[in-house]
Amino acid sequence: MKENSASTAGFWGGAPWISRLLMLPPIFILAMIGLRLLSNPSGAVGEDMHLTLDTARAVTHMRVFGVFPAGYAVVLVFCLVAKERLRMGLSLIAFLMLTALVVRLYGISVDGTLFQDEKGLVLAEIVFFGLATVGVALETLRRRRGS
Repeated sequence: MKENSASTAGFWGGAPWISRLLMLPPIFILAMIGLRLLSNPSGAVGEDMHLTLDTARAVTHMRVFGVFPAGYAVVLVFCLVAKERLRMGLSLIAFLMLTALVVRLYGISVDGTLFQDEKGLVLAEIVFFGLATVGVALETLRRRRGS
C-alpha cells in the first residue's frame, strides 16, 4: 500500500512538468509566428498565405499584428514558470485554439475556402485544444490533491 501511494505522489509531483511540456509547442509556434510577422511581414504572409502586402501601411499593420501572437507567447511563458499559473496558461491555450478553430470553420463555411486547404490547421487546432484541455484537467486534479 505504501508503495502505491509513493508512486501516486510521484506522478502528482511530476504533473506540473507534464503541464509545462504540453504548453511548450503552442508557446514556440506563437513566438515564431509573432517574430516572423514582426521581422518580415511581407515574407511571412507571402510564403505562408500567398498574399501580397502592396503598401507600406499594409506592411506596418501586419507587423503590428505580429505583436499579438508574440505577446501571447510572452504571457504563456509567464504562466509556464510558476506552478500556480500553469492552469491559467493551459486555459489560455485552450481558449485560443478553440476560438481559432471556430473562426476557421466559420470562414470555411462563409468565405468559400476549401476545407482541404485548411485541413492541417484545423487538425493542429483540435490537437492543441485537446492537449491543453487535458492539461487543465490534470492541473485541476493536482490542485485538489494539494500537490
